[in-house]
Amino acid sequence: MKVWIGKSVLVIGILHSVFGFIVFRGVLAELGKELLFNTVDDQPDREVAFWFLFTGFALLILGGLIHWVEQRQLALPSFLKWSFLAITLLGCFIMPKSGFWLLLIPTVGMYLRCNEEGATKAS
Repeated sequence: MKVWIGKSVLVIGILHSVFGFIVFRGVLAELGKELLFNTVDDQPDREVAFWFLFTGFALLILGGLIHWVEQRQLALPSFLKWSFLAITLLGCFIMPKSGFWLLLIPTVGMYLRCNEEGATKAS
């Protein structure tokens, strides 16, 4: 079993975070000048920057966990592939001109992995 699904989520998380730091550098500079505390509420540009970056950070954590599971040759939980599929398809539908398409890579990988594991158990 090749270990790559978690790595792909990690790469997407890194790309998402780096892109966020570049695109929102002006907003982040403002937040830094204001020392961050209570600087986001009711300001849409700041809220978008915050959630964009935190989504990248969440992808890094999730990618690390998936990589950890893969390294130990454990099965990924079924809910994970269904969750990734739902989020990916919904994101691609709502925001077709976005990076949601990148999540198809690990999502398809999870389905292929589950099929491999099912075939291995059956034989």
